[in-house]
Amino acid sequence: MSDHLARIKKLQVRSHLRGTKEICELLGTYAKTHLINLDEKGIGDFENLLEFSDPEITDWLFGYTSPPDHLNKIIESIIENYK
Repeated sequence: MSDHLARIKKLQVRSHLRGTKEICELLGTYAKTHLINLDEKGIGDFENLLEFSDPEITDWLFGYTSPPDHLNKIIESIIENYK
């Protein structure tokens, strides 16, 4: 397995091992379906997103607060692909 695929697999697992069921579902589904198609920046942005807490991510995904600028694109992608 290449380093690229190993990184994606690791992120997929991390996405499903969150603390909140809803965030596990949202991020896990996105990771499983879309990470393989992202460029290195997109994968890095997703990786950075996973460093934040579930309540912060929930607020960003549901539009309660704005994410940091560097995460806008990945948050928008997750929202668009969930619909």
